[in-house]
Amino acid sequence: MKSKRPRIQRKRQFCAPLHARWKRLHARLDAPLRERYGKNAITVHKGDTVRMMRGTAIINDKVTRHVDAKVAEVDLKRGKINLENVTRKNAKGKQVWVPVDPSNVIITRLELSDPRRRERLEAKE
Repeated sequence: MKSKRPRIQRKRQFCAPLHARWKRLHARLDAPLRERYGKNAITVHKGDTVRMMRGTAIINDKVTRHVDAKVAEVDLKRGKINLENVTRKNAKGKQVWVPVDPSNVIITRLELSDPRRRERLEAKE
């Protein structure tokens, strides 16, 4: 960011175009992936398997920590990711996803069906 003023930084963050928001959705890689690809963090994609490191999830009416789940959806507008099986009931009783910040997860397995993503990762080795 060019500005030092927090007000302007927040404005630029919330008014950023989608291609700029995508770059902010990085999550850390697990140790074996870090050694293999030589990177500490990578952008989260739908289909990646992640482990929640912060917060708790309610699965089958049990509160659990360090949940391993697949990324079901990436929400660029809010800067959050939705994980499969990490849900709660809303006021009407419907199951809804609980949005998770990408900084609170670690990527344990990558979805490499996209050839451009695979090329980009393997070029850095």
